[in-house]
Amino acid sequence: MDSFDDFEMKPITEGLGFHKKAVKLNDHVKKADLFREGPGRSIPQAPSEDALADEARRATSALDELLASLEPPKSLRAQESAARKKSQNDVKIYEPLPRKDINKAVSFEPEIEPSRSPSPEIKDMGVGAELVRQTPPAIIKPAKASTGTQRGASDQPPYRLRPQPASLSSAALDALVVLAFSMVFLLSLLLVTKVDLLAVFDTAKTDLPTQLSMAILYLAVLEIYVVISRSFFGKTLAEWTFDLQMGDDRQVKKAYYPLLVVWRSLVVLATGVVLLPLLSFIVRRDLTSYLSGLQLYKKRR
Repeated sequence: MDSFDDFEMKPITEGLGFHKKAVKLNDHVKKADLFREGPGRSIPQAPSEDALADEARRATSALDELLASLEPPKSLRAQESAARKKSQNDVKIYEPLPRKDINKAVSFEPEIEPSRSPSPEIKDMGVGAELVRQTPPAIIKPAKASTGTQRGASDQPPYRLRPQPASLSSAALDALVVLAFSMVFLLSLLLVTKVDLLAVFDTAKTDLPTQLSMAILYLAVLEIYVVISRSFFGKTLAEWTFDLQMGDDRQVKKAYYPLLVVWRSLVVLATGVVLLPLLSFIVRRDLTSYLSGLQLYKKRR
């Protein structure tokens, strides 16, 4: 056995790390003092109201300074207002040149010379500048003229037909109209036959045939007047005056309506002209409608 086999090199001191030491973890933790609470530690608190107010005042003052820096200087605004007032004062109005008498009726507007005062320069805003469009003033439509209380044919309120027994006022007015037409026919007849008018009236006082002739003329004119006016217009002049109508709207539009008018007028004529209207007025029923099928109506709004 060699003597060098038991030789082992060891350091002189233990601090060089060649010697293994068994150190526990708890010892290191105790030495580090990790679980010991320091005396200076405390819970953080919210800032005071004074500090917050100071921050708000500082922010407000900074905003005011920013807005004041963005506003144009007062000198520039004063120059713009002075230039605008000067341009308004420098407007000159010239009178038109004398014209001939032919052109006196033509009115000329005064010419306004554009202002030559220096205006502030307008800087070009670049390609992306937007043009501001002025909206035209609203066009005022003329109000429709008032027409008073008159009504047209299209805006009249609808009417209702109410049966009417008889109308003495309408009969009296129609009698006067027929008498006027009879006198016109009589004068025309006398002018054609060259008969003296005064002699005819003197004879009519005592001569029965002359009286019958004049009565027949009156009844003939009555029939012509009633048939024509009711056939074409649905009413006579007196019936139109007092808002009366012979037959309803459905009957007036029928093609045989003139035949009904003729039949009713013949029935009235055959019963003595005044008998049926007088009885209808007394009993408050249109008795002629039962015989002719044509009722007299009153228009009600």
